[in-house]
Amino acid sequence: MPGLRRYDLIARGYDLISLERWLYARPRARALALLGAQPGDTVLDLGCGTGLNFPALVQAVGDTGRVIGVDASAGMLTAAADRVRGAGWNNVTLIHDDITDITGALTRGGLNPEAVDAVTACYVLSLLDDDTPVWRALAARAATGPFRMALAELAPPDTAPHWQRPGWRLLARLGGARPRGSSSHSPWRALHRLAGDAVLEEFHGGHVRVAVGTLRPARVMSFGLDETAQEGEMAHPRFARTYLRVSERADRRGVVAHRRVLLAGLSGTVGEVGAGNGLNFRHYPPAVTRVLAVEPEPTLRAHAQHAAGSAAVPVDVLNGTADALPIPTGSCDAVVASLVLCSVPDLPQALAEIRRVLRPGGQLRFYEHVRSPGRLRGRLQDALTPAWAACAGGCRLNRDTAAAIAAAGFAITAMDRFTFRPLPYAPPTTHILGCAVPAGSPAPAAAP
Repeated sequence: MPGLRRYDLIARGYDLISLERWLYARPRARALALLGAQPGDTVLDLGCGTGLNFPALVQAVGDTGRVIGVDASAGMLTAAADRVRGAGWNNVTLIHDDITDITGALTRGGLNPEAVDAVTACYVLSLLDDDTPVWRALAARAATGPFRMALAELAPPDTAPHWQRPGWRLLARLGGARPRGSSSHSPWRALHRLAGDAVLEEFHGGHVRVAVGTLRPARVMSFGLDETAQEGEMAHPRFARTYLRVSERADRRGVVAHRRVLLAGLSGTVGEVGAGNGLNFRHYPPAVTRVLAVEPEPTLRAHAQHAAGSAAVPVDVLNGTADALPIPTGSCDAVVASLVLCSVPDLPQALAEIRRVLRPGGQLRFYEHVRSPGRLRGRLQDALTPAWAACAGGCRLNRDTAAAIAAAGFAITAMDRFTFRPLPYAPPTTHILGCAVPAGSPAPAAAP
């Protein structure tokens, strides 16, 4: 681990000089609370450091449970041992070993990896050059049975005010951290892929992110181990170049009017899924205080970042995908999806993510082309979809998006279905434009 010697030297004074009390204690406490360790559990604390997690964990697992702290720094473990002795805990085990080899560390310590019920990792994965081995070991453990995991990690402060970001980055560098963004290689992205119920929260303008979820065997088998370590970009350069050419033309033929209707009446914080080249940005109403725009395609994202500079409202453009949105849980008053749900590989998971990030009373605004209700045209779309998806960034001509939205637990409160020809050489296609809320929520006052 880079900077290991540094941590050995500062171990005795770490709790004071790390700014734990002022900056990092609250996210840590939140992660441990969301973990929900139970009496009798065995909890593995990766990179336990001086044992700052121990008081909460020992209290949660009780006398019948166990806490196992693993750290590569001998100095930090010595400080942790002093904490354990001072508190009189007899159910805390300390292991001096490399956290990138979890199974080996536990085995060498005479412990059974399969006995672990929960795992914590607070401010440690961002210290690693490559955390892939950690996730491989965690996925291997999940293949034998489910367990809970809680993360509190440093992150690029993408959502902090611009004037604050240099200070947060400096703090990370002083600690030897390498904060990762919202790519697949980031800790929260990996946890999202391996845990279907992951909750994400952010603190200090995104300088710290907390993620908690349950790793399950079926989830690991579905997504595999290698997928969590790939870069979090979905590059379709040819499609992106084509889209840049035709999107402005489609706007002139009427799409821009649909965008305005879609966004009318929105306010507060809005998440935008699949922002493309940012054509929505200029049409957000003034009541919108912030847009968190997610776009995985690098060429389109670069254009979106340029468009954000002249947007009508503040826009942060984030790298991420619809099935693992880099947006805190319950942080959005609305989520916008325009001409994107046709392309997401896992539509149910994307809609579940949209529900996750919505606040109580939040709404989904959608504008999509869908399968035609006509028998002949619908069958033609079915036949063309495989070839079209291969050359058009995964776009599926025959998706019944309205049915998928309803199946995901939304109630559609308003929807217009119409036929529209976005380009002169394209056939007329069925489109839907509307609003949905999580089932049981009241209909929004403003809807398209």
